[in-house]
Amino acid sequence: MASLRQSSNPAVWCGTPRSIPRLAGHEESSVVVRACWIVALLGAIGAWVISGPRPAFSQMEAAKLETGGDTERGRLVFAAGNCASCHASPGQPDRLRLGGGLALASPFGTFRVPNISPDPVDGIGKWRTIDLANALLSGVSPDLAHYYPVLPYPSYVQYGCRRCAGSHDLSADVTEGCGARAAA
Repeated sequence: MASLRQSSNPAVWCGTPRSIPRLAGHEESSVVVRACWIVALLGAIGAWVISGPRPAFSQMEAAKLETGGDTERGRLVFAAGNCASCHASPGQPDRLRLGGGLALASPFGTFRVPNISPDPVDGIGKWRTIDLANALLSGVSPDLAHYYPVLPYPSYVQYGCRRCAGSHDLSADVTEGCGARAAA
């Protein structure tokens, strides 16, 4: 007796050709599925564009910021911002050793405070003033990535997106003043 299933084509199983019934509205549901995929794709692209990092200062403004800051004023900004409270290396008495490492618990998990010493490898010694200003004021790293949820810290944003003098002077202090004291 021959096998009931002689063909791999379901339309001719059992030796009798038949048509395969189509689901009613199949073409319409396919169009709806495609439309949903297109809407989802456009939504994802829109979300990516909307949530992209937006630095407070453009690269065209970098030259204006690199004219040298006031180290003494930078020390005042450093003290007023209480930078050492988080960025000083834990477990040592010198509040100007800015090696970071302090663990801060947050709803997003535990965050380790970064090293803001003038060290060019481990710290921010290679940063330009515009890099510091963009990190503090808009939460954007030098490589244009988000620092969120850590930065922008709301208090930093309040000192004015276009008033970069604080960042300018702080950069001078960290790279010249505070850094020289921390390295000693």
